[in-house]
Amino acid sequence: MPLKLDSNDRKIMLAAGILVVLLVSGASILAKGQGSKAELPTTFSTASEGAEAAYLLLQESGFKSERWERSLSDLPDPSGKTLILASPMAAPTPGERESLGRFLLGGGRLIATGMFAGVYLPRDSSIPDFLGTMTWKRMRALSPSAITRAAPEITIAPEASWQADSSAQPLYGDESNVRVVKFRFGKGEVIWWASATPLTNAGLREPGNLEFFLASIGDGPTEILWD
Repeated sequence: MPLKLDSNDRKIMLAAGILVVLLVSGASILAKGQGSKAELPTTFSTASEGAEAAYLLLQESGFKSERWERSLSDLPDPSGKTLILASPMAAPTPGERESLGRFLLGGGRLIATGMFAGVYLPRDSSIPDFLGTMTWKRMRALSPSAITRAAPEITIAPEASWQADSSAQPLYGDESNVRVVKFRFGKGEVIWWASATPLTNAGLREPGNLEFFLASIGDGPTEILWD
């Protein structure tokens, strides 16, 4: 279970998180100097596109955070759990989609990121944006929520956009596209990001991204599963 934090504790946690990010980013620079290639947002990677800093930050903040290395078809009881599906590259099997649906219906939270993450969702209005992957962009809040209050703006490489969908609340976007949404499904909740940028080792350093990531996780008792 996470620690219950007051405002001062949260400031200390954020300062510690920034330190973790800087340390991992330093390791990333060294790794790049040794000729390493860009990687997916895996929690094992210290490269700029990896996600080890975010994974360590949650552990240091008192969350129970673990790598889910089994099939999505074997997801556990969803009570008090958040699943992070970071930029999946392969399509889900029918059994995996059914398991994710049960996970959400039972009260789980899903943070799904990236160009192809939409195919895992029970409702999908995402469209790939192949040109958007080339540049990081600032996105402004589009509607009031606990998440947008924590981070009025974020930085993201928009790999996809979310089309008009009355069942989803738009959270962030630009002049013409929605890049982050959330919606309820059963007792659970889906938060879709156009890319994993905000939780990557390099992306966490951008203004608003750390606050956005923590707000997406939420304040309640949460066990985080990283897929």
